[in-house]
Amino acid sequence: MPEPRIIANFPDCPVCKSKVTISELATADLKATGKIPKETFTMLRQNVVPLEQPTLAGVMIPCIVTIFDVCAICGTERCTRAQIVMAPVQAPPGPHNYPFRPR
Repeated sequence: MPEPRIIANFPDCPVCKSKVTISELATADLKATGKIPKETFTMLRQNVVPLEQPTLAGVMIPCIVTIFDVCAICGTERCTRAQIVMAPVQAPPGPHNYPFRPR
């Protein structure tokens, strides 16, 4: 799978200009002990949006991924990065996928 192509990077909080995020604080011990690589980019959540109309489930298509985190100093939730990745199309949820069916 090709590496993600970064199209925007926002290392500084727009409010207080800090570079420290909550996910970085949460993973600092794991990075220090080598449980995860030091260069691992961390995040709290991401949104994935297909850039092409998918035709079949399982097909790899380009998607834009916006990555979000929270500033560890002022608490502002912010986008920290946007990138293009190749990701498989997921089958949309159907009635057979729901655990509860109303009568």
